Amino acid sequence: MSWAVELPAPAGLPIAVPAAVLLYLGIVRINMRPIWSHLSNRIIRCLAERYRCLTGIALNTKLQVSRARDAVVPTVPAAELERSLADVRRGSGGELTPPKSVAEPDFHSVRSSCALAVSVFGPWRLQPGGLTLSDTTGFTKLRFEVKFPILDAAREHRVPPNVDLVCWAEDRVLAVESKFVEQIDPTHRASFASSYEVAIDAADPSWRAKVAQLRAKPNAYRFFHAAQIVKHYLGLKADRPSLIRGQPTTLLYLYWEPEDPHAHPFFAAHEAEVRDFAEGLRDDVVSFAYQSYRDLWNDWKRLASPIVQRHVAALEARYLLNASMCLSAPSNVPAEE
Repeated sequence: MSWAVELPAPAGLPIAVPAAVLLYLGIVRINMRPIWSHLSNRIIRCLAERYRCLTGIALNTKLQVSRARDAVVPTVPAAELERSLADVRRGSGGELTPPKSVAEPDFHSVRSSCALAVSVFGPWRLQPGGLTLSDTTGFTKLRFEVKFPILDAAREHRVPPNVDLVCWAEDRVLAVESKFVEQIDPTHRASFASSYEVAIDAADPSWRAKVAQLRAKPNAYRFFHAAQIVKHYLGLKADRPSLIRGQPTTLLYLYWEPEDPHAHPFFAAHEAEVRDFAEGLRDDVVSFAYQSYRDLWNDWKRLASPIVQRHVAALEARYLLNASMCLSAPSNVPAEE
């Protein structure tokens, strides 16, 4: 499927140019929401169809399961899952809070980013020493949904940033922001409350420059939620709960993509924006890095552990889709209500 817009040719450009490229370069301003909504909806429906074929478990009209156990891959042991879900309940994202409607909690959805993170890292919740992440091993503690408020308790009037996963080693910390299909939305307009000025002033000059850039051009990044990452950085930098204590910390942006990211221009545009955002960022304590889940799983495939190999197989069976097939094949799953 080709995603091109037919427009009068800007100087030096052909008539048919990929829409995402024109939008990214700022040459045109068009309403891209139908394109992204189509991509997101097709992927979600493919995820639902894949889930149903793998498990035989029924989904409700919001493409949710009835049990949290069924929302994660079966290679997450029961004891590790119990502790992981306890972490999630302590977070401020409300992932396991029953809604007022008849629907299930957000965690129960086939599109849940939180459930994806628990599926991927849950096996190491109680014994994190065997986890390899961002070239780091020997972790001593692992927790999901960890709060890092930017302001002190007396001034914090907003929901504090929740880091999806934090892993502690003897000499460093990894804080993971996990993204699934929710990233496919070109409305990531940046904004920062004036109450954050003290925290921004304490940031490294390179991060202060990034905040200034985003304030001047709130739509500078259309496919990447840059402001959210900045707020996670500010929360980690402030370290109000004293969970880092000056240890070198990596803020890792870990994102989902299909096995064929070339199938749709969104994935290349998203990666280009993440790469642009990361360029020039520095800090003596909190650094920024990024990786796709697909690349992480490929890294794990090279490990000798048969337990890890089985876990990766379960993750890929559940989550690794072919976008070309999702976009072209008819779906037997109704659209999410």
